[in-house]
Amino acid sequence: TYTENQVIKNGYIKIDDGKITKIGPTTELTDSSDYQIINIPDGFSIIPGMIDIHIHGANGADTMDATKEALDNMSSTLPKEGTTSFLATTMTEDSSAIAKALSNAGEYIDSFQSEGNAEILGIHLEGPFIHKDKAGAQPIHHILNPNLETFKSWQALSNNHIKLVTLAPELPGGGEVLQYLKNQDIIGSIAHSQATYDQVLEAIENGLSHVTHLFNQMTGLHHRDPGIVGAAFLRDELMVEIIVDGIHVRPEIVDLAYNQITDERMILITDSMRAKWLKNGVYDLGGQMVTVKDGHALLDENTLAGSVLKM
Repeated sequence: TYTENQVIKNGYIKIDDGKITKIGPTTELTDSSDYQIINIPDGFSIIPGMIDIHIHGANGADTMDATKEALDNMSSTLPKEGTTSFLATTMTEDSSAIAKALSNAGEYIDSFQSEGNAEILGIHLEGPFIHKDKAGAQPIHHILNPNLETFKSWQALSNNHIKLVTLAPELPGGGEVLQYLKNQDIIGSIAHSQATYDQVLEAIENGLSHVTHLFNQMTGLHHRDPGIVGAAFLRDELMVEIIVDGIHVRPEIVDLAYNQITDERMILITDSMRAKWLKNGVYDLGGQMVTVKDGHALLDENTLAGSVLKM
């Protein structure tokens, strides 16, 4: 059993009325006669619920659907894969669609969370403040330069629930937005960006503290410009997300990144879209058709459109 600060080799977890009431070593277990005993097989471990800070959708639902039903669906589905809390993640779309999704998620967080479902801890705003040449599956025609007044209006619509923002800080307005995010204790993250290593260093000075889906849609490691990947490897100020589905990043490169970044700074995410938990088929992502086949989610032959990865 894994707790916050220790591993209990032969442990027990006591559950009363659906709630964990006590955790400890089995040598300290008393008064168990009134309980149903469930033995975990050898080789299995019990870990705390996972937090997915980058997830767009699951089981046919997406944050951008902007409905209570969609967030109900995601929140009730995610515990099946061990995720007990998450950041509902938006994507680049028309400004009115983003506003609607943010308003819906903010209202849901304040009024509609329910016991037994995964808790929405806040919102991850991915786009539209990104670089058009690193758009990936984000619709290019809705991309905007970072704009502080636009962000402030969106944060107000969300009831102040935007907790993490992915942007391209090298774009006009990027530095101003990053400074504001830092002052508001909102995490500023980089991806969908053409930033050089030196531009990442400048962004760190402005408050950048996070890297979204390492390697994907960013400047790579080059011996004359370490790029965003080099900054992720070298700068302790940066927490670093990575999608470990064996598709977005080759396993050998995951090993390389993990050896450099370590578990002190590396964060597993799914970046999953609505097709997770569903069959192969064609699904919507931001108004675009995504073909899902055998774990791959593709806009076309070369463009990954999120994942169907389970935590």
